[in-house]
Amino acid sequence: MKPTVRVRSKELAHDIMPDVSKANDLLCRYEEQASLWIWAYPELLGWHREIIWLFSPVVGKGRYPGDLWGIDSNGNLIIVETKLAKTDKGQDPFVDFIAFQEDRAKGLRIDIVQKRWESLFKDELEFIERYRNDVDRGRRKKGPFPGVVPYSRNRNAIWQWRRLYLRAIVPIILDNKGYAGKIRAYFAKWGGNSQIHYFGVIAAGSGTSPRLSPKGKRNYDELCRKAGAEQTHFRGLQASYTGGRYVEVTVKPLATGSS
Repeated sequence: MKPTVRVRSKELAHDIMPDVSKANDLLCRYEEQASLWIWAYPELLGWHREIIWLFSPVVGKGRYPGDLWGIDSNGNLIIVETKLAKTDKGQDPFVDFIAFQEDRAKGLRIDIVQKRWESLFKDELEFIERYRNDVDRGRRKKGPFPGVVPYSRNRNAIWQWRRLYLRAIVPIILDNKGYAGKIRAYFAKWGGNSQIHYFGVIAAGSGTSPRLSPKGKRNYDELCRKAGAEQTHFRGLQASYTGGRYVEVTVKPLATGSS
């Protein structure tokens, strides 16, 4: 099992200022913000290869399940579904992966995935060029604004976590050699031995803990049978502000409690 991964983020701490008295209540309030944090810090997944994110599907769980699609340095696809932990019951981040693995995964056309990324990458560059100063000054704009980052609810996540977007994510996207260049090189590695790795992530806020529901355990087992246990991954994410200049985000592999 991979070790626990911790990231100390100045950007997240900046975005909860000055209301630090409510800091831990602001963390892990909804799923999309956890997806944005993983976008900014892909190392949180504890994967043994570099991951670069392609897009956040937003809708379309049949064709594009999950909340993040990425590609690793070996040409494998990485698909992440994030769920928010509940106080009274577990969650199921694996349910949408089952039908995809059964019906679409084997016939997946990587050229279609790349075309989708190319289009959304162009949209993201246009958003940065047009609205970067507005994001910096907190002048929220309404609109779908598609792009490569999570953009549901008028891009609510980036408006809340503005410094994270501007200081951690935008520099990645604008590094053409390090972002677009690597993605195109990694797409070129896709072949017969390439795999799809599924990550179910449950984000837990104050007073909750990440755990699977009974249905989630069954779907985890089912996905292990259909895709392979080595391609099915379960993670728990927690974030806390302990004072000072950092928010600490912790992600650890979790046991499923299933047979």
